[in-house]
Amino acid sequence: MDRRTVIRALAIWILLAFLAILNGAFRELFLKPNLGESEAHFASIFLLVFIIIIVAHLFVRSLKNCKIADLFLIGVLWTSLTIFFEFGFGLLMGKDLNILLAEYNFFEGRIWVLVPATTLISPLLV
Repeated sequence: MDRRTVIRALAIWILLAFLAILNGAFRELFLKPNLGESEAHFASIFLLVFIIIIVAHLFVRSLKNCKIADLFLIGVLWTSLTIFFEFGFGLLMGKDLNILLAEYNFFEGRIWVLVPATTLISPLLV
């Protein structure tokens, strides 16, 4: 993967992070008061998954001569940055590590894991 593609992929991840923050604000300001905590959480996650797929689609369409391996590496880069940001910001804000890890327990009804999973596969998927 060339340097220009890496820089563009990083810029797209910054855009995704910004959109995720906006999505969180939308959840808190509009979804939560109208749907309640649990339903707002689910709706927000599915909205973010949709946003990730759309942005990835637009980005991948703009790439020229990109190999499957490059798309996989872009997904790994985006996912690594997402997890690092989530845990770094969460710990910085004083959240307990166990609470952050609990968000990944799909068997307890926590579907946040769909976000990093979508982030990982979206460049390949689209």
